[in-house]
Amino acid sequence: MQAVIHGFMAMLDSFLYRLSVYGGTVLVILSAAVVVVLFPSQFNLEGASALELSALQQDDVQVPMTQIMADLASVPPIQSIPTRLSESPFWFATVVSATGQSTILELPSRHAVEAACWNAADFSPLGAATRSWKQGDMMVTKTGFALDLGVLPAAIRVLCRATHTGPAYISAIAWPEEAFKMSEKKFHRNAGLLNGGMLVLAMFALMVSIIKRDWVYLLFTLWLIANLRLASVSAGWDVEWLGYAIPPEWLIVSRKVSLSMAFSFNVMMFSKMFAKELNENPPLRLWGQTAQLTCIPVLLAMLLPYRQYLPVIWVSGSVMGISLCYLLARILITTKSKVAFWYGMGMAMVILTWLYEVAAAAFGVRQLIGEINSVTGALLSSVCCALAIVENIGQERQSRLDAQAELHNIYEVVPVGLFSLSETGRIIHVNGAYRHMMGDFGKEDSPWRDGFESGAWERLQAFLNHPVDHDFVIKDHIDSDGQQRSYLVRAARINDQIEGSLQDITTRVEAVAKLQFLADHDSVTGILNRRGLSKIFDTVNHARLDHDTMTLAYLDLDQLALVNHMHGSLAGDAVLKMVCKIINDTLTEHQVLGRMGGDKFAIIFQGGTLEEAALLCERVKDNVARDPFKLAEHSFRIHCSIGLVPVPFGGNEEAAMRLAEEACYAHVDEDGRLKRHLEQWRRVHEAEALAEGWSLFQIRDEGIGFLDILRHPDAAIFPDDFEVWKFVVRRATHSPVSAATAALNCLDPAHRRVVLETVSKQPRLH
Repeated sequence: MQAVIHGFMAMLDSFLYRLSVYGGTVLVILSAAVVVVLFPSQFNLEGASALELSALQQDDVQVPMTQIMADLASVPPIQSIPTRLSESPFWFATVVSATGQSTILELPSRHAVEAACWNAADFSPLGAATRSWKQGDMMVTKTGFALDLGVLPAAIRVLCRATHTGPAYISAIAWPEEAFKMSEKKFHRNAGLLNGGMLVLAMFALMVSIIKRDWVYLLFTLWLIANLRLASVSAGWDVEWLGYAIPPEWLIVSRKVSLSMAFSFNVMMFSKMFAKELNENPPLRLWGQTAQLTCIPVLLAMLLPYRQYLPVIWVSGSVMGISLCYLLARILITTKSKVAFWYGMGMAMVILTWLYEVAAAAFGVRQLIGEINSVTGALLSSVCCALAIVENIGQERQSRLDAQAELHNIYEVVPVGLFSLSETGRIIHVNGAYRHMMGDFGKEDSPWRDGFESGAWERLQAFLNHPVDHDFVIKDHIDSDGQQRSYLVRAARINDQIEGSLQDITTRVEAVAKLQFLADHDSVTGILNRRGLSKIFDTVNHARLDHDTMTLAYLDLDQLALVNHMHGSLAGDAVLKMVCKIINDTLTEHQVLGRMGGDKFAIIFQGGTLEEAALLCERVKDNVARDPFKLAEHSFRIHCSIGLVPVPFGGNEEAAMRLAEEACYAHVDEDGRLKRHLEQWRRVHEAEALAEGWSLFQIRDEGIGFLDILRHPDAAIFPDDFEVWKFVVRRATHSPVSAATAALNCLDPAHRRVVLETVSKQPRLH
């Protein structure tokens, strides 16, 4: 049942949608056509007639009206007379016929400043008015002035005087009163439609500018308002703004500002809209710069009187219009953008009507001025620009859809795993790489933590709360094959979600671990090398307490060089591996073996006494020498010598290693197999003593051995270290000189100096 209801509602929704979209569109078009064709207009303007008039310019205000009428009698009557920018008074006379109903004589010039009329029969005043006051039956209306003649019993000849500023045309229209009132309503209705429509479009462009944060739309808003004012000047509606009347003394200033701003905004709008095309083509850029230069005289000319201002803007406007029209033609031919096309068409409408009005005002071309003017251009340009905005929004929407599709494709195929989590840690969505890496643990709405080692979610939370690094590494669970993979995680909180990436770095981790192993281990034997042993030494030495013991042994293999010489380095390497295995089998978990290089090794003992370390060294020595090493048909017996020293708390690794090496080299095996040049060794350390300023006899006196000095009750030097030095001396040669030197060199320089100072104070030494 629910499925049936659901299907019915889906069909109803589809039907209503199509009815609204297609049926509504057809209904609006048909209703508009029927109204235009069949229904009468609500503005009945029948009965108006354009009058012929005779006119002349007269600067002398003292000329009597009789003389004016006589002069006008010789002027042939015409319907429109241009003032050609003259601001002198014009006298004109016309005949108004009697119609049996109230008659209105309209003088429709937006450039008229004042007007006054008289009955030509007796020169009685009929009315006078300026933009700020009126007298008699004269009134300010629409774009100019109008005289209420009432019901005329017979035809009347009317004499008028008018003053203009700007490119005015003198004309007169006789209206029946009802038709004139209807024309006023139509005038204000058209003005309201133009102002309202263009202001709504401007507000829409302003909202788009704010939302998109694109200042080109703000410039477009100002361009629309400037064109609106330009159209108002052309139609004579510029006497008001936003429903408020502009004072007459500000009217000329308002017109100059409106014309200059419309001029400048047209140039700047063009430059910004087609900046890419202009920059890519130097000749076009030169034309554009020419158009921009025309703004300078236009802005400066605002300081001039209106009569002088107009020729400047006509000339500059002609140069600007020709330049921009040429550029528009070139750009529209080459561009494939519909947005640029509609923008260009809108600007072309404004520019062409601008040029037409300039020509009409400058040369008196009036044939089409009623149909083609700035109002027409403003309306058409607004329509074109609205289409441009719609097209631009459509293209941006399509671009977003394409970008989303492309981003989705990239999201799915990118080799890095991407995931989105809720604040509770449940998976919202993941990409293909994440699902491939995590398998069943990559399903949506499953807990993210289930796919990783224990504590992974807590580490992610800690990272998000205190992101000290850009990423961190976690591991997944060990699978049935005993393998565990490592992942590099990057994440951040965005709104109420956690967005992150997961990158499989198992191979990298293994490579780094292998490189680290090779850096710290010997490539032949696999045990620690000098670098790795130094790390262990530092770690153990720094981690122990002051009462914890640490011992270092230095081990030297005998006869390994002979094996390398007779059987090659491969045989020597095999012997080294077998020796290392024997030593490691002898040591416990608290001892670490490392290779110093060649046939030299070192052992770090953690804990235990010096005697225990010595016994373990003896065991190592015995195990190495016990059985011969067999390689093919050859067998070798290897012996080793070991020097052992304790490492004091905080002792230096280099110094300890040197002491252990010296102790090892001082040792001579009972069988005499380890031959050392003890005399040369002795000279080196005696030279060190001489360098410190002591005489040789102080440490070579046969009457006092070095062990006796350390036990001397007056000296009491380092009683805690007595067993250490005793062991070292016991393992060294029996020569008193060599024993003393070996013991002396077991001390650090500071302690050695104290010992030597103590020795020097003994009376038996002198």
